[in-house]
Amino acid sequence: MIANVIVPAINKPHRMYIEERVEQLEKQQETTARAVADLTVDVRAIRHDQNEGFRQVNIRLDKVEARLDNLEADVATLKQDVAVIKETLQMVMAYLREKLP
Repeated sequence: MIANVIVPAINKPHRMYIEERVEQLEKQQETTARAVADLTVDVRAIRHDQNEGFRQVNIRLDKVEARLDNLEADVATLKQDVAVIKETLQMVMAYLREKLP
């Protein structure tokens, strides 16, 4: 026992108290060590879940970005089409003004 090594010269009642206290502290240390080990496992699991969640979010963001790029390209095409239609209508209107009195 640690108390016997540390305090051999202390009288018996004090030595018994110290021995009991040392045993209590050793048990608390074991309990604390188990709790720390459990928490370490929990933290690792949380980190794994968090990393997996970020990975999935990044995959989804990549898909959204790709869709956005496609939409931007479609909008650019539509703007060009509208410009052509507008130009065509202006030519038709000019022609009609010229031909109609």
